[in-house]
Amino acid sequence: MQARKCDALPVPVRRTREDGTRPKRGGPVLLMIAALVMLGARAEPATLHVSTNGNDAWSGRLAAPDAGRTDGPLATLQGARDAVRRISAAGQRNEPINVVIGGGVYRVESAVEFLPEDSGTQAAPVIYAAETGARPLISGGRPIAGWRKADGALWEAEVPGAKEGRWVFHQLFVNGQRRTRARTPNVGYLYTEGTLGPIDREHWYDIKAEAHRGFVYRKGDITRWNRFDDAMIVVYHSWTTSIHFISALDETKRTVRLAPISTWPIGYWWEYNTRFHVENVREALDQPGEWYLDRSTGTLLYWPMPGEDMTRAEVVAPAVGPTLIRFKGQPSAKRYVEHVTFRGLSFQHTDCLLTRDMPLDQQGATERQPLVDAVGLRHAVFEGCEVAHAGENGVWLDAGCSDNTLSRCHIHDLGASGVYIGPRGAGDTPETAVARNVVDNCWVHDGSNIFRGSQGVWIGRASYNQVTHNEISDFHHLGISVGHSWGYAPSSANHNTVAFNHVHHICNGYFSDGGGIYTLGISPGTVIRNNVVHDVVPTPLMPVGGCGIYLDEGSSGIVVEDNIVSHVGAAAFTQHYGKENVVRNNVFAFGGHDPVCCARPEDHLSYTFEGNIVLSSAGQATSDHYSPLKARTEFRRNLYWDLSGKPPLFSGVSFTEWQRTGRDRDSRIADPQFVDAKASDFRLKPNSPALAMGFRPIATDGVGLYGDADWMIGPSRVKRAPLPDLPSPPPPPPPRPFVEDFETTDVGKCPVSLNLSPPDRPDALQVTDRAASGGRKSLRFTKAPGLKFGFQPHVFLTSDRYTSGRLRFACDLRNSAERPGLVYVALRDYTVKGREYADGPVLILNEDGTLNAGGKTLAKVPNGQWVHLEIELEAVHLPVAENAPGRFDLRVKIAGKQTLEFRALPVADPQYRHFSWFGFSSGGKPGSEFFVDNIQLEPIDAAR
Repeated sequence: MQARKCDALPVPVRRTREDGTRPKRGGPVLLMIAALVMLGARAEPATLHVSTNGNDAWSGRLAAPDAGRTDGPLATLQGARDAVRRISAAGQRNEPINVVIGGGVYRVESAVEFLPEDSGTQAAPVIYAAETGARPLISGGRPIAGWRKADGALWEAEVPGAKEGRWVFHQLFVNGQRRTRARTPNVGYLYTEGTLGPIDREHWYDIKAEAHRGFVYRKGDITRWNRFDDAMIVVYHSWTTSIHFISALDETKRTVRLAPISTWPIGYWWEYNTRFHVENVREALDQPGEWYLDRSTGTLLYWPMPGEDMTRAEVVAPAVGPTLIRFKGQPSAKRYVEHVTFRGLSFQHTDCLLTRDMPLDQQGATERQPLVDAVGLRHAVFEGCEVAHAGENGVWLDAGCSDNTLSRCHIHDLGASGVYIGPRGAGDTPETAVARNVVDNCWVHDGSNIFRGSQGVWIGRASYNQVTHNEISDFHHLGISVGHSWGYAPSSANHNTVAFNHVHHICNGYFSDGGGIYTLGISPGTVIRNNVVHDVVPTPLMPVGGCGIYLDEGSSGIVVEDNIVSHVGAAAFTQHYGKENVVRNNVFAFGGHDPVCCARPEDHLSYTFEGNIVLSSAGQATSDHYSPLKARTEFRRNLYWDLSGKPPLFSGVSFTEWQRTGRDRDSRIADPQFVDAKASDFRLKPNSPALAMGFRPIATDGVGLYGDADWMIGPSRVKRAPLPDLPSPPPPPPPRPFVEDFETTDVGKCPVSLNLSPPDRPDALQVTDRAASGGRKSLRFTKAPGLKFGFQPHVFLTSDRYTSGRLRFACDLRNSAERPGLVYVALRDYTVKGREYADGPVLILNEDGTLNAGGKTLAKVPNGQWVHLEIELEAVHLPVAENAPGRFDLRVKIAGKQTLEFRALPVADPQYRHFSWFGFSSGGKPGSEFFVDNIQLEPIDAAR
């Protein structure tokens, strides 16, 4: 590819001949006007040329400059657009306008805009196409030259305008590859130590809560670096990230405050010790491939990769962004940009917007802007184009975009997502509706580089769109997302088709609440068909996620058929909640512990599961926790098999018990006879019992990209690039202690850190001014009238963060002297197969003051007096025999008395294995009351 010579700033258009004389006044301009008039009069097809040695003052009718350099090709895409506009204005056209763009790099200073007057017609489209054999590059970047050796392994170069703030960028590309801005740690994460304030579990979305404004960090993780104001903190939530500047730092209290504030609370919610990393600090520039722009000096520092020669390297940073190409129709006024085609062009190098008041992602990076931004674009074609090195999203077909096609496009190396189809707003008027767009045979990969909660292709509130025959990989949240309406709210998304796509390597250890193909909201007529989905890998910190096909909140009216899903973290198929979906003739293989799920039981039919093959390897066919057994589901004519050869469990029960519920009465447990399931060859052998049951073989030959070898070789025949040879990330620290002493809750109010039952009865649960030693407040339980359940009032906390080691649970109790209650303190296991839970350690404080545990009376606690209780046990109990019960140690400290110690007390239920819950319940008489204070849960090492 011939590169256009270009300094850091754009080269001005040449206005003189090479010999120094000026052309005669108006010469080429008059020629061009005359040519345009003739074209308009004769309605002949027009061909315009664009070249790196062109001039926008020329007519563009010549492919090369003439001998006198008085006429020749145009110089820019903008110049070609303006010439097309003049041709169109000169009169009615009946033939296409062909703009032929030569090879080389065309750098732009701002987004190139196309307006309704730049349109073609169905009979006479406007076609911007690469010259045969050329690959023109429209770039929003500038080269950085003048590299010189700096300290150690570093090299440096001056960046014009950086010191003055005219050119500050957030991405760098060396020899066509993205490089990493200096960060710490280099791999893996840092972890929060605590929250800035309590999180109200019932109102976690309240943006006023302190937990949205920052967090407590671990010693040494954050400090006052050089250029402290430029440091950025990237926080990992369950399905997205948020990027923040630091607004305040207290190194004594180890608290950091962030700007902008986080959409999601930080700490305690999805990940108790929330992950984060810090970037854009000079002190973190410590390994090859990292860079740092020092805005105080205007100097760019870079540590070259092995073998890179900085005297010859091509270094480009974006100077335009986030949008490079913009279509500005006015759909509300029925003015559209129509019938334009782009063929064989490459659009590259845009930056992202990172400011202290930027919008933060809620889901899917929908707050981010695209490199190609279209509003009111109709009947447009992007064929054989490339969109790459984008700071934010790739392509967005926004309000009023219909009947457009993206075909054989290569969309990659993105800061966020690949392709969006749907309006940013509701888009539910005929003029602003988004419909009948096609994304076909496109290779969309390697996104989520900056805004990690993003996806390959997103369909929002749009209908009758087709996403077909694409290969989509390496996005950290979703592969394909369809619908963007939560719950059963009205939605304009319907009749979308997702078919014959190859979707793989999604989530990639970054998030758990993600999947290969995902839906959200009511979407009648939508079909997910003949896709292959594999390698959806959740974060090891929350290994319960990473789904194959994932029907989320309110997904309804969707057909899922003839897909092959394998090797996902959990749930090859899952439905959060929805209505009357149909799942048929699919292969769901290797879906972790929970191959088939249904998270929320509802009164209507959630889904029908028919004629599928479920291959498991963990002994379970359907989830016991997110159980289809609890929901209204229909299962019939399915084939199940576990590689162990043992009959798999169905939501924790045997196949016979499962069939007694009316499900799967015509289904079987038998080896489906795949050719080689372990090698992901899911073709069926002729003697497969699935064929006898009516299963239709799923052909994969047509899945993914199609076309000639030059197109297919990249995604299909070349092995995935190996990960850099970097050290493995350090293991996460143990969960931080949970402590609730009620001192931050006002008297008469309810604490927000615990789950309360009932949640809205302060007469049953409220903080009082009676406390154990060292405090001023405690939580009072009152057996108030009108409670629905006998165990109320009830307080509990669920925690799945303890997976090894010993735990310490402690609290202070005080039974009322006047109206003593019956107090239950329990630790439970909610992971038991086939059961809701199993009780572990259970302590009972009776009305007469006797304290019972392990079936014995251990002590007498005077009513009206505080007692301190401490339980120690293994986080996970591994029995030496099948029914060997777990054991725990107990310490009882009554004020003024010697501490009592009890060793190896048996748990209440032999099925108890894994601590995941603690709670307090009241079983006393009406009007009885007791008090709880100083609740603690922590790893035993932290306790000591």
